[in-house]
Amino acid sequence: MKSGTFAETLVPAQIEWNGNEPRSTLHDDIYFMPGSGIEESNFVFLESNRLPERFANLTGTFNILETGFGTGLNFILTCAMFQDKAANGFLNFVSLEKHPLRPEDLRRALESIGTTERFKPWVHRLLERYPPLVPGFHHCYIEQNIRLTLILGEAKEMLPLLQGQFDAFYLDGFAPARNADFWGMEILEPLGRVAKKHATLATFTAAGSVQRNLKQVGFEVEKAQGFGSKREMIHAIFRGASPEAEQDSVNQGEASGQPSANSDSFQRSVHATGRALIVGAGLAGSAVGFALAKRGISVTVVDQNAITYPDEFRALHQRIRKTDDAVQAVQATASARPAPNGVV
Repeated sequence: MKSGTFAETLVPAQIEWNGNEPRSTLHDDIYFMPGSGIEESNFVFLESNRLPERFANLTGTFNILETGFGTGLNFILTCAMFQDKAANGFLNFVSLEKHPLRPEDLRRALESIGTTERFKPWVHRLLERYPPLVPGFHHCYIEQNIRLTLILGEAKEMLPLLQGQFDAFYLDGFAPARNADFWGMEILEPLGRVAKKHATLATFTAAGSVQRNLKQVGFEVEKAQGFGSKREMIHAIFRGASPEAEQDSVNQGEASGQPSANSDSFQRSVHATGRALIVGAGLAGSAVGFALAKRGISVTVVDQNAITYPDEFRALHQRIRKTDDAVQAVQATASARPAPNGVV
């Protein structure tokens, strides 16, 4: 089982605005193409990873790893497409971010797409569940069959903690010329360890150094037409690392005792069915009931003190939500903790 020491604090994103379009002053770069953010994200990440057809044929869990959460635009578009295309299955979306946007900046950045009927509910749910800006792994269910794990902190420290196998990758950091370390082997090498065979990868850049590093990790890289004024971008398919690297990955999995993302036990753990009876509606019972309900289990809570609707039930719901948030905050600020089950 892997563990790690997290930095005690984060440096939030430093933003300057052109209307509602954000620009990072730390990296002197934009978060998305002005006026075309939705179209760019769809073209570069969703279409290039062939998500429409893969979601339509999905029967199990689909795992996506994104480097660079930014405004959450890629995540919101992925949620909307998953709802439109996937009749079955579970979406597990994991994203890393070193400099997360403050809640008020995130709200402003998403204001324009939040008025669109297709995206409005997803923007609302993300803003409602956006975690405190403390380092660590933050889990939230955006929908019963969609889980977001937002990992806040240094990518090179967090990536080695990931376990399991991913189906698709979004590489969406700032441009290599402005953030070279983010595209080095310290970041890209761990992707090969957690990539499922034939996993796909897409990124907006076609920089030669990025192509070489991905090939070294085990990806078959192909340049493609870029979006808009960008001449080229990268598609890639994971063909497999060296036998030595694959054996290291197997050994790590055995040592950790964690199920991989495509195992039956993992899929049952993240999206179960059935019924549960909980005796006692205190903090512990409420938190357990909330966690089970998020995983699709029908929960009945029995307490010696009757709960009447709506006032007492609403108070109980608030207690559940606050308990869940408090647990996440404690986990995120712990100086050393094991990586969560499955993919993360």
